[in-house]
Amino acid sequence: YQQLEKNGNTTLEVRLNIAMLQYQLHDFSKAMEMLQALKNDYPKDYRVYKWLAFVQGELDLQNGASYTKTLGYYETAAELYRAEQASGVYDPQMDELEQLAVKEVEKMTVGQIMVVCGICLVLVAVLLAVVGCVLLHKKKKMVLLEIEHEYR
Repeated sequence: YQQLEKNGNTTLEVRLNIAMLQYQLHDFSKAMEMLQALKNDYPKDYRVYKWLAFVQGELDLQNGASYTKTLGYYETAAELYRAEQASGVYDPQMDELEQLAVKEVEKMTVGQIMVVCGICLVLVAVLLAVVGCVLLHKKKKMVLLEIEHEYR
């Protein structure tokens, strides 16, 4: 890889292959480092997020963490992949990843599901507060304009 890098031959495919090799060798931290760099360089390539999901899943398994990040990477990969499917691309690893994602969602505890729902509710509350503030500001402005119009 270092020789390829010196020659300027570090394409997406070369870097993805290196990340996959690191994954196969169970060097998940190096694979994650490579994939994070690829995510910055190729934010619209589903393959990067696919491998981020696989690697993050292994890290979550090792650390006993929830699979929230893994599922987030999967969702991004799936969304980007749908666009690729329209042009005839088929990736059997995406089927495998989907099966893993479904299993993990099924395994989620009630507490984890409640945390996810709680986060969603907070986001909705913030959105409603912003919309409410905007509407209130507009209402105040209209009342002030009416008062100003009455005194003229």
